[in-house]
Order: sequence, then C-alpha cells, then structure tokens
Amino acid sequence: MDSLSIVCDADIEEIGKNIAEAISGDELDYILVEKIPHSSSNRYFLTVKTDGELSSIKISEIIGSWIVNVYIQTLVRKMLGLYFSQSDLDKKRILESASKKTSVLKNNYYKEYVVKKLTKYFETENSLIIDGFLRFRLFEYREEVFNALYDAVEEFYAEKEYEEFLELISAYIKEKPAMIDLLHIKHDFDGKFYFYDFKKNNIAVDIEKSDEINLIENFLTREDILMSILITLAPKRIIWHNKCQIQNLTIMNTVSELFKERFSVCKGCELCET
Repeated sequence: MDSLSIVCDADIEEIGKNIAEAISGDELDYILVEKIPHSSSNRYFLTVKTDGELSSIKISEIIGSWIVNVYIQTLVRKMLGLYFSQSDLDKKRILESASKKTSVLKNNYYKEYVVKKLTKYFETENSLIIDGFLRFRLFEYREEVFNALYDAVEEFYAEKEYEEFLELISAYIKEKPAMIDLLHIKHDFDGKFYFYDFKKNNIAVDIEKSDEINLIENFLTREDILMSILITLAPKRIIWHNKCQIQNLTIMNTVSELFKERFSVCKGCELCET
C-alpha cells in the first residue's frame, strides 16, 4: 500500500512521528495529523501518502507498540466511565490500581499478538479505526484489559469497606472506657501474641484455648482474636514489641490505624530480647 489513514479518539501524533522516521525521506509524499472536535470528544485523523510502498509489517509494529504502551490507558479510562460510576477521586484511585495491573499486558506476548492481528488486517485494508479494531479484531485483548479494570474496581470497594469498618471501630474505641492504661504486645517467633502490663508482667489471657478451637474450625485466626481482645480492653496506650518477628505486617498496621496516637512500636528492650 502507498497510503494509510488512521482514526482514533486519542492523540496519535506519536504514531505519525514514528511512521515518518521509519519511511525514507525521498519516498514520503506527506503525513498529516488533524484533530477534529466530535460530539463527545476529539477525533484524530492521520493520513500518510508515499511515492513508494508502505511496509505493512513495519506499520503494524509501530501501531501495535503504541496500542499496548499508550492507548491502553485511554481504553481503561473509557471502560471505567462506561461501566462504573464513581466520584473523580475514586476514579483516580481505581485508575492508579488498574495501571499497575495492566502493566502485564504490555509485554512482548501481547505486543506480538496485536502486531499479528494488524499485519493480517493491512493485507487487505489501508484505513484503520483503532477503537473499532480493538472492539472487533482485538476483543480477547480488550477483555483482558476489562478484567484488569474489574479487579481494580473490586479491590477498591473492598478497601473502601475496610476503611469504613476501621473508622467505625476506631470511633467505638474512643468512646469506650479503657480497661487498662498500658498494654505491651509481644509477637513471638511461634506466631503467638503475648500480653504484659505496665510493669511488663505477663497478663494471663485465655487466648490459646479459643485459638486452637477456632483455628480448627476455621472461624477465627490469631489476628482476629487479638483484635477482639484489644477492642474489649481499649487500652489507653499500646506498645508493640518484636516487630522483626512478624511476617505479615497487616495486623500491626491495622492496630496502628485503630489506635492512632495511642499506638507505638518498641525500638528494642529487654522484653524484645527475652
């Protein structure tokens, strides 16, 4: 083919520059990128005319690379606006998460898949509407993008519910009378939690029996029981020991979020070394 036209609802100037660089100066007749206002957005038109023959493989590689590296973010934003309804702030969080998830769709496997589809298409065509091509010729790739976005949305709602739950529990703890002024928590190498008073004397808490029963029945974990104890005691101050022994910092971070300024981490003491 000696001419090519591309239509897209995203800026395709980068495609035009890359095509211009790939074509010999003597063979290039002209290349033009225009932006025309559309009813809902802008439309970009790219027109290429050469005196020679355009390589469909080279053109496909340029467009395919642009789709998997650049246009994928436009596609995610369009899908988010089309299928999900959130505030601008929520959308920003979802898009940040979706961007990380779609990074796996930028590897060579997906690029080769897109390039192969484009090369096949340009065997008989010299005009391309990118959005339509994605919808009808790259529907498998488009589905992968949607699945990544859907996972990001699901995670967002789960995190939001978790944040609202923490706010509720935190408000409850603030209003609840403290049953103990200072509570030391030690997380040991055996995965268990131990409790000490302000003199660092061990506090006998009936946790092991409940722990064993509930772990067997798969109802509660040690972390669940710890949270139940802390909510019940509502200590005025908590000091966490042996941070280095904990493999999953989620529980410690949760306690920190709940008790805020009442929570601190010990930098090292005789209790940590015992």
